[in-house]
Amino acid sequence: MPRFQRVRLPWVNYFTRARESGFGLDCWVILGLARAHYIFVRLPAWRYWVLPLAFLAFWSPIDAQLNPDFNPLLLLNSSFGVMFCPTTPVVIAILSLFYPRVGKHVLRITSFVGLIIGLFNALSYFIMPDYTLWNLFLHTPLILISLYGLLIPILVAYAETQGESAIRARSARDQLHRI
Repeated sequence: MPRFQRVRLPWVNYFTRARESGFGLDCWVILGLARAHYIFVRLPAWRYWVLPLAFLAFWSPIDAQLNPDFNPLLLLNSSFGVMFCPTTPVVIAILSLFYPRVGKHVLRITSFVGLIIGLFNALSYFIMPDYTLWNLFLHTPLILISLYGLLIPILVAYAETQGESAIRARSARDQLHRI
């Protein structure tokens, strides 16, 4: 029997399993600790519609009285990264740009929670008297991008089937022209 025996701590298994699952991998990538399958590839133009809304969420142009504040300095010191509502649309937008190569459960759960919180915040406009229309407008990226995160598997599958049928139609048309 060796004098020193390697002891495996129970929490090491937890982190190993989390790193191998989709959730752990996405958390590692978001933190910048992983170098994995996140490669930019050419996407159809309709997939980039999330970028302007993600930029609006990142900027969060609002002041303390919940009024618009388009100060460019807010690009450096806005509430992004501290509050859920501006951070989640950016994370979901990034995950949607890498869609087939991301943890689908992470995208689905994050989108679902973002949609629920976004809808609750949108209802706050009708309940709370001090809630401004501008604050309601700033929650639209959270609602729309979260809804898109839930629907992206359906949209991509539909676009792929439409693309395949268009390719089949073109090849059939080319074969008819050859005859």
